[in-house]
Amino acid sequence: MSLKIKNLTTKVNSTTRLLNKVSLEAKAGELVVLVGPNGSGKSTLSYVVAGHPDYESTGEIIFKSERHKAKAVDLISLAPEDRANLGIFLAFQTPEEVEGVSFLEVMRLIINNRRSKKDKVNQFNFRKQVIELSKKVGLKNFKPYRDLNVGFSGGEKKKAEILQMLLLDPEVIILDEPDSGLDIDSIDNLANIINEEKKKNKTIILISHHKDLLSKVDIDALYILKNGNISKKQKPQILEEIYKTGFEAL
Repeated sequence: MSLKIKNLTTKVNSTTRLLNKVSLEAKAGELVVLVGPNGSGKSTLSYVVAGHPDYESTGEIIFKSERHKAKAVDLISLAPEDRANLGIFLAFQTPEEVEGVSFLEVMRLIINNRRSKKDKVNQFNFRKQVIELSKKVGLKNFKPYRDLNVGFSGGEKKKAEILQMLLLDPEVIILDEPDSGLDIDSIDNLANIINEEKKKNKTIILISHHKDLLSKVDIDALYILKNGNISKKQKPQILEEIYKTGFEAL
């Protein structure tokens, strides 16, 4: 699988330009890091790829699935649910709380909607899988029937999204500051999970400035986003220069 963004320009309310002819590529088995000052358009880019309806975009977002041996498809005109069903996953910077809907049931519903009638997940077996994976992401004493993200700390919400990612098994993973609110041990665990997913030939785009996390993941390439404009593909070593001088010098 691969994700190739070509000349992506994004506006809101038909006037304010947020992204200006952004192009980047992330191939199967690659971890691409996206960095830039606050407000530079990093989260906007992730939302646009996932299909957020508030943004108006032109350009191309080409997705090629190797898992399903499908032809390349341009995501730009597809609905968010269609993109998700193709294998695009976004872990939000600020996950929402949803009252009245349990984690277990919403995840089981999403997965079953993508399967044939004879391949539906069994509720008992799925609950067992959720509990096992919750331990892997570091959610202690996780109750699968609790409302989605309700009563969670910021760090727990981040872990719950990583749990969703593991359950959905997407082909393209976009992580928007997944380290926010995590302690050092949890960051180590997150880095291990990211590296494991990369070894499974996933395509990963990671938005983060966290030195502890970025030093522990296996980065293939890096892009710098400033004022809606993106740099050419950079080598991971440029992070050291960013840590020393910031973004203004680049």
